[in-house]
Amino acid sequence: GGIPIDRLHLVTHERHAFESCRLLAALGFPASHLWAEPVGRNTAPAIALAARVLQDKNPDEVMAVFPADHVIPDEDRFLRILRRAEQAAAAGFLVTLGIRPTRPETGYGYIRKGVPIDGLEETFRVRQFVEKPDASTARTYLEEGDYFWNGGMFLGKVSTFLEELKRHLPEVFQVLDDLVTHTQENKGKYPYRTLDSEGRKIYESLPDISVDYAVLEKTENLALVPAELRWSDVGSWRALGDIQKVDREGNLCTPNVVVLDCSDSILQGEERLIAGVGLRNLIVVDTPDALLVCDKDRAQDVKKLVQQLERENRPEIELGSTVRKPWGSYTVLEKRSHYLVKRIEVL
Repeated sequence: GGIPIDRLHLVTHERHAFESCRLLAALGFPASHLWAEPVGRNTAPAIALAARVLQDKNPDEVMAVFPADHVIPDEDRFLRILRRAEQAAAAGFLVTLGIRPTRPETGYGYIRKGVPIDGLEETFRVRQFVEKPDASTARTYLEEGDYFWNGGMFLGKVSTFLEELKRHLPEVFQVLDDLVTHTQENKGKYPYRTLDSEGRKIYESLPDISVDYAVLEKTENLALVPAELRWSDVGSWRALGDIQKVDREGNLCTPNVVVLDCSDSILQGEERLIAGVGLRNLIVVDTPDALLVCDKDRAQDVKKLVQQLERENRPEIELGSTVRKPWGSYTVLEKRSHYLVKRIEVL
């Protein structure tokens, strides 16, 4: 079988903590295994905090780190790959999973395979990490066969990861004990873990850095296990379209959409009628507070728009039209400089 639900731990931003607990409660997920970040600091601090928590349980146990937005349909195949990676992790390696590419994708980073590691089945040294390539380079990677998508998944003993963290990112390692000391239990419906005021200050001071840059690309103790399976990083609208059923023309539409002579497009909306004519390879997403129109091949660039909105301090970044709270939810119906109208729903 897979990993038991009571052995899962989750780190997420505090704005998502309640909703995450609510959704996972039906699966038996213990809310005390969720740690809420006061601010996002990329993956290195989040994984470091989780590793420090697991250290108190068993420092020599193998931990597996996964982003929460991936879809892997073939669970049995995935578990077989994890068991192979677990063997390398138990031998003292940090083990990254490399996804066999199926197309010349420019939205992912790549990992170049090195020489085989003696005594470990289908396990290799890592020769090189590669940034997101242009289209021509991505085609070359696909043809050569030694390059794999970096899916952001890795395994390693808790003690191994913390040793590498201490070596390569000491400014995070040295405050982990303080962070654990300054944790507290949420007082609401779900007793997830948060940081007190002092812990928040410490976390906010941490560098904003990915675990790849901070640890995996620097360690000499890294192995690659190829993962030949269907995999989708549902981090863009295009990726979401790839895993859902489309019509005969390749369109993915919600019920409120009418199309004429459209193909390979994603048209999604919540309320208003959306009509499309002659669209090719486009993404249209309509919500009560925003409208997105995007070339499908540029879906990965939506995050750049979000960064621009953050720089401009746009309120839509922090305040969506519907916000869930422990007591229910509210929907912003209209907002102006001198008034705010909400619809409130109480559970």
